[in-house]
Amino acid sequence: MIRNERNIIKKEVENKEQKGITLVALVITIIILLILAGVTIRGILGEKGLAEEAKNATQRYGQAQDEEENVVKNFLDELKDINSGGDGTGGNPNNPSNPGENTTNPGGNTVEPGNPTEPEIPTETPGESLAAIAQPGDYIRYTVPEKTFTMTTKQTGYENEQTYNTKEYIELWQVLYNDTERGLQIISKNKVNNEYLILHGKVGYNNCIPTLNSFCSNYVNPKYATSGRCVGTNPINPEGTKELYEENFDFLYSQDLIKGDTDYTEDFYRMKDANIWYIQNNKSYFLASRGAGANSSRAGFSVRWVKATGDIDGNTLWSINSTGIASSFGRADNVRPVITLKTGIKTNSGTGTFSSPYELVE
Repeated sequence: MIRNERNIIKKEVENKEQKGITLVALVITIIILLILAGVTIRGILGEKGLAEEAKNATQRYGQAQDEEENVVKNFLDELKDINSGGDGTGGNPNNPSNPGENTTNPGGNTVEPGNPTEPEIPTETPGESLAAIAQPGDYIRYTVPEKTFTMTTKQTGYENEQTYNTKEYIELWQVLYNDTERGLQIISKNKVNNEYLILHGKVGYNNCIPTLNSFCSNYVNPKYATSGRCVGTNPINPEGTKELYEENFDFLYSQDLIKGDTDYTEDFYRMKDANIWYIQNNKSYFLASRGAGANSSRAGFSVRWVKATGDIDGNTLWSINSTGIASSFGRADNVRPVITLKTGIKTNSGTGTFSSPYELVE
């Protein structure tokens, strides 16, 4: 009996000890969890915690984005400065005492974010529209570019090259056309070459229009004009015809000659109506136009020209007779270019008279 009681007491004691150990373990576990929770919360919300780091990272990203935008904007400003003739530093190349300083933006190319510079408005060229006031026959002071040029044997058919200089002509020009279809075209008041241009033979005949146009293109000043041609060519299509002569005669064995044309009439009669053409001795000039004709005994191919009397004539450059004998000839004469001025060209002085010609503005 006594042994059984001892065993019972012993088991109760053991059970109490086990319960005590379990309670202590639970308390210790709770304490450890609280410690871990505190560490975690501090890691998230502390002075250098995750939340703070995330906030700092967001600020750093925003700063980096602003810096990147400034770099790109500065780069674009440098390109704009270079394209405007600067050195890319935002300086003022026209200010030799301070070439590195931009007088309109002393701080260089830096532009405050959100405050872009306004685009510059180009200054309008002063003056009055020449097309609005010029009439056929009015006088223009048109300056030709100074250059030396050569007409080759392949162009003229002449055995030697021929060299000219544009500076020989310093006289005035006159308005030949001023309308929407032809534009504003001016013609030299006088011949432009002191030395004659020589066209010769079949080559001179076939090439007379492109050769004369090429000669006149050297008098185009790109500041004021777009193109040049010889008087007598078609004012809208200066190249003229390229169709071959088709007259059917047995002796006309050569089929490589270009047919004639009548394009010269438009320029010639406009000159006459506007009192532009001149009648003076020793001042004839080419009228860039081909003339061709044949009969049963002979065929002739000529280039037209305006005589000193004001009449139109044709000078034969190549011919062939019914026996098959061909002959080549030359024509030496002066040249008068027709220049097409730029659309919108202006004048800032003059009344269009010989003593007060219109002065052109670049």
